[in-house]
Amino acid sequence: MLQAIMRDSKEAQHLMKTNDQYKQQSNQIQRQIHKGLAYQNIGKSILGNFQSIANLKDKM
Repeated sequence: MLQAIMRDSKEAQHLMKTNDQYKQQSNQIQRQIHKGLAYQNIGKSILGNFQSIANLKDKM
């Protein structure tokens, strides 16, 4: 009985540690996604600026 409780306790500790690792990985991935979205917005802004410049040149 005691061995079963200790084994369950070790398994529970392992699962909690694994869960914490998954949470950390998830947070890192979310940060990378947010950073990627920010770069994407910057890229769209730059592209928009170039398109505006091209349109101005066409009008000249």
